[in-house]
Amino acid sequence: MITRHIAPGQVRFGPGALSALTQGSRALLIGEPWVLESLAQPLGELLQRQRVFSILPSAQPFGGECTLEEIHSWVIRGKQEHADLVVGIGGGRALDTAKAVAFHLRCLAVTIPTSAATCAAWSALSAINSPEGAQQEYLLLDRAPEVMIIDPVCFLVKGPVAPGRLLAAGMADALAKYHESHASTHGRYTDALTQVALDLSQRIHDVIFQQGLTAQQELAKGRWTPAVEQLVIVNIAWAGMVGGLGGEKCRAVAAHALSNGLTHILPPRSLLHGETVGYGILLQLALERKLEELQALETLFRSLGLPTTLEELELDGTARAHLPEAFRVALDPKETLRNLPFPVTADDLSQAVETVEALAPKLSKPSRVG
Repeated sequence: MITRHIAPGQVRFGPGALSALTQGSRALLIGEPWVLESLAQPLGELLQRQRVFSILPSAQPFGGECTLEEIHSWVIRGKQEHADLVVGIGGGRALDTAKAVAFHLRCLAVTIPTSAATCAAWSALSAINSPEGAQQEYLLLDRAPEVMIIDPVCFLVKGPVAPGRLLAAGMADALAKYHESHASTHGRYTDALTQVALDLSQRIHDVIFQQGLTAQQELAKGRWTPAVEQLVIVNIAWAGMVGGLGGEKCRAVAAHALSNGLTHILPPRSLLHGETVGYGILLQLALERKLEELQALETLFRSLGLPTTLEELELDGTARAHLPEAFRVALDPKETLRNLPFPVTADDLSQAVETVEALAPKLSKPSRVG
């Protein structure tokens, strides 16, 4: 029997979507302080208009990482306040925390993304990190969020990370769905749902190559245009749908495993999830010896300002000495590198890094768009 948690129960999208929320009567709101402050007016209008919320006092701010301890503290608070709804607003860490809290409280979950840097607003899983940001495990949930809201007002707020950089990171994370799902299913039987996921991942790939740079440049200027709207949907909904339809093998393979390994040696929160995943895709293509695809993708990444070398990952000579530790994490039998259709060793990973590094002198320096 195949069980898939494909999509949120409702998707509300477009200007004014934020004001359409009617679920729940006692809501636990989880978001970073800057997000809640930046969106205080539309959130306040929502609460006043609906008159169904009793937002709990903000004495406990979100800690910034989706950790087991963070989740536990919010679950305790939710029980004390008899919350029947958990609303996550912000980036992937806040949304993953909210989904996990709702899962443990057995109540409704609503996700309101403020960037398209990941598909966390859509997916039925939470990535659990250490307090320092090192990825530790995945919590597989029994359902996707009940409601996901995409409102342009949430994407145009100014936060600590530039919107253009966030969108580019989301493109890398979305492209991983294409490269990882095709690698894990190569030469293997695929059921009908997985085949739809593969077809959609191809569409993700094509749209990002065709419209990605234009959308990033327009969002960086504070514009919500058809291209921006398209890429927001691609990064969040289409990428989330690939994982929902295809399951584990269409979610993570080598790129995510290598990204997880890098989080153990990089400075805490120095890079976005999609930025390390993007570098992981390059390494996966090197492992697969798909050199033409590797060069095309590296060229795209450099135009988007995404890191493509160890130097751009902020790994100096001292930090590079810790690469074997990152490889050890990625090669753990529990990691998703096992989904590649061939065995991989630490030496193979070292050679993949050398292959990717060798391309750098042939290409121009990346220029990050704000």
